Amino acid sequence: MKVVINKCYGGFGLSYAALVMLIEMGSKHIKLMSPSDYFGEFNIPKDIPENGEFNMCYKAYKNKIICDNYYEDSRRGCPMLVKVVEELGTRANGNHSDLAIVEIPDDVSFEIDEYDGMESIHEIHRSWS
Repeated sequence: MKVVINKCYGGFGLSYAALVMLIEMGSKHIKLMSPSDYFGEFNIPKDIPENGEFNMCYKAYKNKIICDNYYEDSRRGCPMLVKVVEELGTRANGNHSDLAIVEIPDDVSFEIDEYDGMESIHEIHRSWS
Protein backbone atom coordinates (compact mmCIF):
# COMPACT_ATOMS: atom_id res chain seq x y z
CA MET A 1 0.00 0.00 0.00
CA LYS A 2 1.24 3.48 -0.81
CA VAL A 3 0.61 6.28 1.70
CA VAL A 4 1.28 10.02 1.28
CA ILE A 5 2.95 11.87 4.16
CA ASN A 6 4.68 15.19 4.74
CA LYS A 7 8.44 14.99 5.22
CA CYS A 8 9.23 18.51 6.48
CA TYR A 9 8.27 20.82 9.31
CA GLY A 10 5.18 22.83 8.50
CA GLY A 11 2.37 20.39 7.81
CA PHE A 12 0.58 18.35 5.21
CA GLY A 13 -0.95 20.38 2.42
CA LEU A 14 -1.78 20.10 -1.26
CA SER A 15 -1.05 22.66 -3.95
CA TYR A 16 -3.79 24.27 -6.00
CA ALA A 17 -2.72 22.16 -9.00
CA ALA A 18 -3.06 18.95 -6.94
CA LEU A 19 -6.49 19.95 -5.63
CA VAL A 20 -7.77 20.79 -9.12
CA MET A 21 -6.47 17.46 -10.42
CA LEU A 22 -8.30 15.65 -7.60
CA ILE A 23 -11.51 17.59 -8.33
CA GLU A 24 -11.28 16.70 -12.01
CA MET A 25 -10.69 13.03 -11.12
CA GLY A 26 -13.92 13.06 -9.08
CA SER A 27 -12.43 12.75 -5.59
CA LYS A 28 -15.07 12.18 -2.94
CA HIS A 29 -12.74 13.68 -0.33
CA ILE A 30 -13.03 17.20 -1.73
CA LYS A 31 -16.05 19.39 -1.23
CA LEU A 32 -16.71 22.67 -3.02
CA MET A 33 -18.61 25.21 -0.91
CA SER A 34 -20.04 28.61 -1.69
CA PRO A 35 -18.16 31.44 0.07
CA SER A 36 -21.27 32.31 2.12
CA ASP A 37 -21.66 28.70 3.31
CA TYR A 38 -17.96 28.41 4.12
CA PHE A 39 -17.36 31.78 5.79
CA GLY A 40 -20.85 32.61 6.98
CA GLU A 41 -23.11 35.26 5.54
CA PHE A 42 -21.34 38.30 7.05
CA ASN A 43 -17.67 37.22 7.04
CA ILE A 44 -17.08 36.72 3.32
CA PRO A 45 -13.70 38.12 2.20
CA LYS A 46 -13.94 40.59 -0.67
CA ASP A 47 -10.92 39.26 -2.59
CA ILE A 48 -12.00 35.72 -3.53
CA PRO A 49 -10.79 35.04 -7.07
CA GLU A 50 -12.65 32.77 -9.47
CA ASN A 51 -9.78 30.27 -9.47
CA GLY A 52 -6.57 29.94 -7.48
CA GLU A 53 -5.06 30.51 -4.10
CA PHE A 54 -6.17 33.72 -2.44
CA ASN A 55 -4.26 33.32 0.81
CA MET A 56 -2.27 30.63 2.64
CA CYS A 57 -5.36 28.82 3.90
CA TYR A 58 -7.99 29.10 1.21
CA LYS A 59 -8.15 28.11 -2.43
CA ALA A 60 -10.99 28.82 -4.86
CA TYR A 61 -12.23 26.85 -7.84
CA LYS A 62 -14.96 28.28 -10.07
CA ASN A 63 -16.10 30.70 -7.33
CA LYS A 64 -16.28 27.93 -4.72
CA ILE A 65 -14.03 27.30 -1.72
CA ILE A 66 -12.10 24.02 -1.88
CA CYS A 67 -12.40 21.93 1.28
CA ASP A 68 -10.32 18.77 1.32
CA ASN A 69 -10.10 15.99 3.90
CA TYR A 70 -6.83 14.41 2.81
CA TYR A 71 -5.12 15.44 6.05
CA GLU A 72 -6.95 12.56 7.78
CA ASP A 73 -4.84 9.39 8.24
CA SER A 74 -7.44 7.10 6.69
CA ARG A 75 -7.40 9.04 3.41
CA ARG A 76 -3.64 9.20 2.84
CA GLY A 77 -3.64 5.86 1.03
CA CYS A 78 -6.34 6.98 -1.42
CA PRO A 79 -5.25 5.82 -4.89
CA MET A 80 -6.27 9.18 -6.41
CA LEU A 81 -4.10 11.09 -3.94
CA VAL A 82 -1.14 8.77 -4.54
CA LYS A 83 -1.55 9.14 -8.31
CA VAL A 84 -1.62 12.96 -8.08
CA VAL A 85 1.53 13.07 -5.94
CA GLU A 86 3.29 10.61 -8.26
CA GLU A 87 2.34 12.57 -11.38
CA LEU A 88 2.91 16.11 -10.08
CA GLY A 89 5.95 15.40 -7.91
CA THR A 90 7.02 18.56 -6.05
CA ARG A 91 4.24 20.52 -7.76
CA ALA A 92 1.78 18.64 -5.50
CA ASN A 93 3.32 20.22 -2.37
CA GLY A 94 1.30 22.80 -0.47
CA ASN A 95 2.85 25.98 0.95
CA HIS A 96 4.61 24.30 3.86
CA SER A 97 4.89 20.69 2.78
CA ASP A 98 7.24 18.24 1.14
CA LEU A 99 5.05 15.29 0.21
CA ALA A 100 6.45 11.79 -0.11
CA ILE A 101 4.98 8.39 -0.84
CA VAL A 102 5.85 5.64 1.61
CA GLU A 103 5.13 2.01 0.81
CA ILE A 104 3.89 -0.20 3.65
CA PRO A 105 2.53 -3.77 3.68
CA ASP A 106 -1.11 -3.99 2.54
CA ASP A 107 -2.37 -5.72 5.68
CA VAL A 108 -0.96 -3.19 8.18
CA SER A 109 -3.25 -0.95 10.22
CA PHE A 110 -1.40 2.33 10.48
CA GLU A 111 -1.55 5.80 11.94
CA ILE A 112 0.41 8.89 10.99
CA ASP A 113 2.46 10.46 13.75
CA GLU A 114 3.24 14.15 13.41
CA TYR A 115 5.66 16.50 15.14
CA ASP A 116 5.55 20.17 14.06
CA GLY A 117 4.16 19.02 10.72
CA MET A 118 6.79 16.37 9.95
CA GLU A 119 5.10 12.99 9.66
CA SER A 120 5.96 9.30 9.96
CA ILE A 121 3.87 6.15 9.69
CA HIS A 122 3.46 3.77 12.63
CA GLU A 123 1.77 0.41 12.81
CA ILE A 124 -1.21 0.49 15.19
CA HIS A 125 -0.76 -1.85 18.10
CA ARG A 126 -2.71 -2.59 21.26
CA SER A 127 -1.92 -1.04 24.62
CA TRP A 128 -3.51 -1.08 28.09
CA SER A 129 -3.02 1.06 31.14
